[in-house]
Amino acid sequence: RGGGRYPPLCQIGSYSQALRDQGGAEQKYKDKRVIVTGRVIEKNQFNNNQDYAMLIATNLTGGKTYGVIVAIPNEKIELINKVKVDDFVNVDGICIGTVKQANPTVISIQIKDPKINQ
Repeated sequence: RGGGRYPPLCQIGSYSQALRDQGGAEQKYKDKRVIVTGRVIEKNQFNNNQDYAMLIATNLTGGKTYGVIVAIPNEKIELINKVKVDDFVNVDGICIGTVKQANPTVISIQIKDPKINQ
């Protein structure tokens, strides 16, 4: 299940199942439309570009931190500004899949082209 008081991935399947079978989850959801429900844990800007990131689910399993991040283009800043940390959100977007991070113990699952709470 989700870490701490934050909910796990919901509509795109069982979060714990996705963690057990990353390859299967990647094949099933990558480049497909997904709907995810979560709670905004943090909002920030990506390190490598001007776009924004909204973390909506996290889980610490086997020494790795898994997170579901909604990638919001810079020109759609109003999407990130209309929600606050701790708000529940419904996100409808395209699953990019796992995006490699500088820290190998951080596993980032990203969703692009989001519609939030629509």
